Amino acid sequence: FLGIPWDPVVLQHEVVLTNLTGLNPYEPSTKQVIHKIYTDSLAQWTGPDSVLDMEFIQTAHQESRLLQLLGYANVGNPPNYDALPSSIPIFRF
Repeated sequence: FLGIPWDPVVLQHEVVLTNLTGLNPYEPSTKQVIHKIYTDSLAQWTGPDSVLDMEFIQTAHQESRLLQLLGYANVGNPPNYDALPSSIPIFRF
């Protein structure tokens, strides 16, 4: 919606930041920004310890029109978020 093209380097920002200067080491948020984006829990909602009903987990991405429009119908179960399209459609409501 901003009209800015997606750049996958955003997901590896910690690599780029090490080459930049100007990050204030005394700024508390600097310590957070230099860490890799936490992705370990992305698929945990589909796991055996999930509070969601297994039937819902297996069918939600196929039965939801919004998830289909966003490309989530094709990411599998457990979801492989790398399979998402690199661009998202423009919605008109």
